[in-house]
Amino acid sequence: MAVTVDSTASKASKEASPTESDSPTTTAIDLGLERLEEEQEDVENLKRRANTEEDSLVDQRPTKKRRRVVFECADIVEFEPTVYTTSVTSGGVPVGLSLNERSRSRRRLDSYEMERESEGRVGRQNYMEEGYLDPQEREIILNNAGCEEPAIASVEAEVNTIIQHRRESNEIDYEFMYNVGELEDEDDVEEENAPTTMVFEQDDGSAEEEGESEEEQENSMEEEVADVDEVPSEDCSVDPEQEQERYQEAEAKTKLRRATYVKVQDLTPGSQGHNLVLQVVSIAATVEKKRYDGSISRIAESVLADETGYVTFTARNDQIDMLKEGLVVVVRNSNADIFNGFMRLNVTQWGKLSLHPDGVESTPPAPPSVNSDNNISAIEYELVTVDDPDE
Repeated sequence: MAVTVDSTASKASKEASPTESDSPTTTAIDLGLERLEEEQEDVENLKRRANTEEDSLVDQRPTKKRRRVVFECADIVEFEPTVYTTSVTSGGVPVGLSLNERSRSRRRLDSYEMERESEGRVGRQNYMEEGYLDPQEREIILNNAGCEEPAIASVEAEVNTIIQHRRESNEIDYEFMYNVGELEDEDDVEEENAPTTMVFEQDDGSAEEEGESEEEQENSMEEEVADVDEVPSEDCSVDPEQEQERYQEAEAKTKLRRATYVKVQDLTPGSQGHNLVLQVVSIAATVEKKRYDGSISRIAESVLADETGYVTFTARNDQIDMLKEGLVVVVRNSNADIFNGFMRLNVTQWGKLSLHPDGVESTPPAPPSVNSDNNISAIEYELVTVDDPDE
């Protein structure tokens, strides 16, 4: 009697549909795909092994640490180097020597100082005063570091000042160490005490006479000081008449030259220092211009004339408020400038514009009439280069 036991695998095979059953064609395709996947995995494993081997070799090699050396101007102004030149270095490397150049040369750091001493350059004996670097070497280092001429000049000036200060301090130290200053002071004291000792060596009578003369001198000095210090107790106020007399005397001593006045027809282009008395004929509209600092400047052109002609005057700011048609003004220390080829009269900060009469005796009277035919500002001028006959 046979007993059949259905396993889970047999049940699954029975329940499976005929489409899902294995066939010769499907098994062949599945086998081919599995082989391709295995080959790809093998290639990837080989690549991973190669990479890990390379990484292990890299880890075994000694790592070379490289660092950048930054050169500064402050590193060059050094006056107390050690045996290994650490005080004139930037990051342990001498100034001007990069890390690549140092590794290529394979030199000891103290060899640079030995070379300085052997070649007769700045050595141990005079580095306190002259510095550790030569001026030419310092300039080369700064040029290699990319510094410009102003930076090089400032470093050189700083070095020179430090050298001067160190020389002065060394002189003071030398005098203190060898007592040079104290000896000089003692000599001076002996010279000062010499006349007093001579007095005591003389007879008593002569000494008394000198003592009396000294007392007389002191008394005379006290009397002079008392005379100077005496102040009138009753009247301390200043008399105005005396002050006026003093002012007149001072004015008489310093005589001022009378101002010379010219007419409009006498003005020439590019001339300065003209004094004129003119009448205001007309005033143009005021133009406002903004300056670079934000302030506003007012400019207005006006026509000023006398009996010989009329000229265009450029008024600025407060001068505009002073000009009104028909008024007579006094122009002092004015300039006849050329603007766009035409003459303009200007009064700068060194001149003065005031109304007539201004209370000065030398100021001439107002012009009797106005000449409107001669306009000197209508003449156009051209700048021409003139050859020097001496050349």
